[in-house]
Amino acid sequence: MKSLMLDRVSVTAPPQVSGPFGVEVEMHDGIRRSIGNLLRRLRQERGLSLAGIEELTEKFGTRVSRSRLSALERGDVPVQLDDIQVLGRVYGMALVDLFLEALAARDGGRISEQTSPAELYEQAKHLLDEGRALDGGWVFDEALSRADLEDAEFAAKTLLGASLAYQRAGINRLAIRRIEKALDILDPGCKTRIQLLARYAFLLSEVGSHSRALDQIELATARVKEQRDRSLAAFVAGNRALVLLAAGRDSEALASARESARTYRACGNASMSSRQLVLAARCEMKLGRAVRAIRTARDGVALAADAGQVDSRIWSLIVLAEILFESDQGKEACKIARDASDLLGGTRLEQWKLRTFALLEAIARADNRPRDVRRWRQKRRKLEPLHEAWLWSGRQQEEGRIS
Repeated sequence: MKSLMLDRVSVTAPPQVSGPFGVEVEMHDGIRRSIGNLLRRLRQERGLSLAGIEELTEKFGTRVSRSRLSALERGDVPVQLDDIQVLGRVYGMALVDLFLEALAARDGGRISEQTSPAELYEQAKHLLDEGRALDGGWVFDEALSRADLEDAEFAAKTLLGASLAYQRAGINRLAIRRIEKALDILDPGCKTRIQLLARYAFLLSEVGSHSRALDQIELATARVKEQRDRSLAAFVAGNRALVLLAAGRDSEALASARESARTYRACGNASMSSRQLVLAARCEMKLGRAVRAIRTARDGVALAADAGQVDSRIWSLIVLAEILFESDQGKEACKIARDASDLLGGTRLEQWKLRTFALLEAIARADNRPRDVRRWRQKRRKLEPLHEAWLWSGRQQEEGRIS
């Protein structure tokens, strides 16, 4: 049985040059404008003027003038490392958090001011279903910024949506921040908080904090028993399976995934049931049950196709292809992975594209097809422009410190 080893993209920090205000960070114009949008939003949320920020930066040891602050917010000037370090301290944000939040701080002017928060929420869900995860996260954030924050349930539901979107975009740190914000505003006993606890546990397990993840998921599991909501029970069971799988408790994870799949199916949610079936297949594979894993994964693929949701179908195909490859069925794995690649072409699920291209590259290498190896490697590398790779690198370093 093959062990599937997918290479990470090798990244390095971008070149830096000296500028009149210190070290200039070379970055894409879009990221620079996004940082400007974020800085403006942070200042306005705190009710501060440019003069007030200038005064605070001076207190932190590196004065940034009003004119320069204004230019930074407009994205008109290169960003200097001294600028973002002192502004991060002013706004109480780590440097990597400031860059990651900038990914979500796009210009809200592209959306009509007449669009209500509820309409934006539905638009964001639609974008997520289409596989446009990062765009969906941004629209969820925009919905929250326009909402009445006294409506804690809507705010928490929107933050949960944003968290899911950023997690699918591969930005777990942003996903965790959204969940933590939501947990701060909800009463302990409400259903939405139970959902958030389960999601929080999964995200913690994704960044290696398994002990905290297990504590949170057991808390969510205990609280969901007090409710009579089958859909919520299925959601918690699915996240519990993910947390247990990450912690190496494969048999328990399998039981939880199957329970979640059955409950979702009984609730009429074929899309989520398909996701839980492929999760069960991953558990079976880890337990050495390759034949059963392939059969379960194929059931998940068929159910996802019936449900008609693109993202569930793609995910099911990717997992099935990985299982087939690990089971020495490279030819069939290649066919399934190519199907996933074709469906991914119309989406913005960049992390899933990277995973699929890396899988196809590994299959081609195992089959000794150097031309295809080069082809899929090139596609994978083109997907990681320098500024995205740099952010990804910093993200991985920071996530490794969460304990």
